[in-house]
This record gives sequence, C-alpha cells and structure tokens, in this order.
Amino acid sequence: MLLVGLTGNVAAGKSSVLVLLARWGATVIDSDVLAREAVAPGTPGLAAVLDRFGRGFLLADGKLDRAALRRRVMTDSVERTALNAILHPLVRRRAAALSRAAAAAGDLIVAVDVPLLFEVRDPADFDCILLVDAPGALRRERIVRERGLSADEADAVIRAQLPSGPKRLKSHFVVDNDGSRADLEARLLEAWQGIRALAARRALGAAQPASLLAVFAHPDDETFGPGLTLARYAEAGLSVHVVCATGGEAARHRGGHEDADALRRHREGELLEACLTLGVRTLELLRYGDKTLDPDDARAVAKIAESIRRTRPDALVTFGEDGISGHPDHRAVYHWTRRAWEAAGRPCPLWYVAITEETAARLEGRSLIGRPGPEVAARLDGRPWLDVKEAAIRCHASQRYPVPLDAPEWRERVAREVFGREGFRPGSAAPVTDLFSLDTTGAPR
Repeated sequence: MLLVGLTGNVAAGKSSVLVLLARWGATVIDSDVLAREAVAPGTPGLAAVLDRFGRGFLLADGKLDRAALRRRVMTDSVERTALNAILHPLVRRRAAALSRAAAAAGDLIVAVDVPLLFEVRDPADFDCILLVDAPGALRRERIVRERGLSADEADAVIRAQLPSGPKRLKSHFVVDNDGSRADLEARLLEAWQGIRALAARRALGAAQPASLLAVFAHPDDETFGPGLTLARYAEAGLSVHVVCATGGEAARHRGGHEDADALRRHREGELLEACLTLGVRTLELLRYGDKTLDPDDARAVAKIAESIRRTRPDALVTFGEDGISGHPDHRAVYHWTRRAWEAAGRPCPLWYVAITEETAARLEGRSLIGRPGPEVAARLDGRPWLDVKEAAIRCHASQRYPVPLDAPEWRERVAREVFGREGFRPGSAAPVTDLFSLDTTGAPR
C-alpha cells in the first residue's frame, strides 16, 4: 500500500482534490470528516472541547457549534493550539486505524488529508506527499468569498500556517490550483499517474519481476477480464505480453460486419488498439478459427510453450478450467496453456482469472461461473486504472461489455465495488498481494 499525505494551505483546494482522488480509485481519509466524528455527541472528544472552551459552544441538538469555535480560535494562536492538542491525536489515531484496515483489504493507494502536515506531522510518516497550492492573494479571495470572513480575518488564517514555498520543496508531487476546475483536473491527473505508477512498483516489493504473459481465446478477453491488472503491471514497468488464439469472427455482436473475415480483421484491429491502451508490449495472434478450438491440439500447445520460452514470464495468466463463462474456446485455452506451462518446465507461477461466487451473483444473468472466496487467492486492487480499462473497453466497440460504461451507477458503484478488484486463482489458496509471490507449485515464496 502507498500512503499518500495530501496537504496544502487553507483554500488551496484540497477538498476538490480529495474528491477526484476518490473518483479515480484511491481510498481517501478525510481529516475534516474525522474531526467531526471526534466531537460528535457523546464522544470523549466533545467532552474535552467543552471542558476547555465552555458549554456555550454546545448547540441545542447536542452538537458542537464548530463555526463559532472556529471563529474563536482562528485569530488566537494559544486557543488554536489548545484545540489542536485535543483534536489532532484523536484524528491521527482514527486515520491510522483506517489506514491499517485499507492495507488489510489490499487497497493499493490511501490518500490522507492532513492540512497541517508540515506543521504538526513528520513527512516521513507518508510514502509520498501531494501538495495542493495556490497564490496567497487567490486563497485570500476564496476565504472571503466562500467562508464569509473579512479580509483581516482571512489574512489571520493565512498567517497561521507556514508559507507554501518550503513545502513545495519537500513534496513529491505539487499541483497548482490557480485556474479553472478543468485546469486542476488536468494537473492532478498528471500527478495521479505518477502516484499510481509508484504504488504499482512499490506493491511488487522484493519480487522485482520483469515480464507477465497472458493467454486468452478472443479479442476483448484481455480487457474485459484482467485489463486492470495488465495496465497496473505495465505501468509498474513490466513487459506485458498477450497471446490471443482467435480473431473472434464468430461473435454474436458483429459491429456491422456480416463477413467472418472482415469481422476478424476488425476485431484484431480493436485488440491491437486495446493492447496499446493497456500498455501491452507484444501481441501474438495465433489465428485459430473462433469456436473451433480443440483442447487436445498439440500444435497449439507447442506454440504457447514457445511463447513462454520467448517472453520468459515471471507469471502466466489464463482462463481456469471453467473458462469463467464456460465457453469451449476458453476451456480449450486453459488446457493449452496448462500443458504448455508443464512442457516449458513450470518456469513461473500460473494463475487463472477468476471471480468469486458473490461477484457472479451480483452479475446475475451474465452466465458467469464464480468460485468460492477462499479459492480466489489474489484480489488485486486495480481501481486506480479504471480510466485505462474504460478506454480499452471502448476500443472493443463492436462488442458489449457486461455493464454499459455510460450507466449512471458504473463509476459510482459498479466499477469500484464489482470490477475494481480482479481475482486470480492459483494451485494454492494462500492469500497473496501480487502475481509473483508464489513458486511454481502454488506455494508462497
């Protein structure tokens, strides 16, 4: 897990950045939310605040009058220090607990909003620092306009924090928020791509793999299946290779191509575009006939064995014996790849793309075969690459993804909750956090 400290001086735009990071696949921890929870009715935090500042800050509904308290401490450094001494330890402990829970769940990137990171925290507590910055005059204007403070009050708030100049030098990523919302999003996206690449490399730990090979039956299998994982490892710097057995010319959705050869050529073009989008290094087309694959085809086994020897993968990915959908071509590719792996001397861990029974149930009507949860040993967080997978899905325009990308619930729920983590099943059910942590018997390294 990569722990990102998000910081920035008042009115720089941290809240907007936090919303975008969550949308793009980070697990976010909002310190303002935690501060509210720390002084909720009945909490020790609320009792401590009232003991120090008086019960006059208690509203009729039992809640803390945060606005009045903010005005009280805003221009008084002694009072502000007293409040921080109560709240900061509570917020920090809760944030640490949430970070541990995220790590246990396999979350790849956790962004913690820490407004006073350089003032009250050790930057070394975080793997990297993302600073949001804006000129002082612009921040002053925002404070007056958005928070209803006077110009003098805004100046007092700004003076209470360290200037951003030294913070920029100590941050790994800096995003300037001095333009439009579109400008902010574009600048943050550049930083985000650097953050997720760093996270992907860090997650590999000591394994230091160089290559991944994926073998599938049809164009779109590589994207609709483990597209997030292929993109994640490609951005980590691995050479990702794909072998596709057929041109998918027997597909039900034909994209206006009635002629089988025309559809095959079209779909192979879509596949090439999708692989380029995912960051795939090489694409090998075996050009067997769609819906004709023979699981006992020795020549096909030999071709895949040669691909294994040529690409020298540190992990091999394909379908399991059920083919996820039960498609005969998927099942044939399983047999080919398994036998090729054996013929090549089991040079690396072999993984089968899998979904859990719970996920299959949520996709009722899609005819997908789920596996018991304990069998799916690797569930990789690919949420930071949802934009890449979406772009690759759009490359396969002739086909139909199980959930339309323009469906209102896609990005808000389905993408993150159902498709945001991709599962793989090895010979062993030992939980792992990447595809390179098993030896060739399926046991942890």
